[in-house]
Amino acid sequence: MKKKWTTRPYRYGDEEGILSLFSSNVKESGFRNRNREWWQSHYKQNPAGDAIIWVAEAGNEIVAHQSWVPKKLKPFSQTIIAGRSGDSRTKADYRRQGIFRELLLKGHETAMKKGWSLFIGLPNENSHLGLIKSGWLDVCMIPKLVKILRPGRVSKAIRKKRE
Repeated sequence: MKKKWTTRPYRYGDEEGILSLFSSNVKESGFRNRNREWWQSHYKQNPAGDAIIWVAEAGNEIVAHQSWVPKKLKPFSQTIIAGRSGDSRTKADYRRQGIFRELLLKGHETAMKKGWSLFIGLPNENSHLGLIKSGWLDVCMIPKLVKILRPGRVSKAIRKKRE
């Protein structure tokens, strides 16, 4: 069933609601160590400027979030700003309702107004198709590599997941 929601840009004080999206089910999300200190350093104290942040809300609750962190690039001796995809999360009961796409398009519009030149993303399996449908291009496939530092912990986690 489609739920009612609206989108808007980030407002001061949204951090609590956004961070709760990433801490509600750490096992599912894979997002660890998302706290206020991390938030400030990653999104608000970035040397290239403030991130673009959009949220979807239902009532007074933030139910989805997308962000893009500015990065200075210097191709061919000219400095440009590229937006690196930041964290993105939608509450499970609000997925498959077009929120991801709407937040994405709002981010594109905002970046254009700010004069950013491009977006760079490392999508997961949930966001890849949505990005392609929104005009993003696959420019390369990044191999997934792993360096296991603590084999005992890894094997324990794998065994626990199988149970």
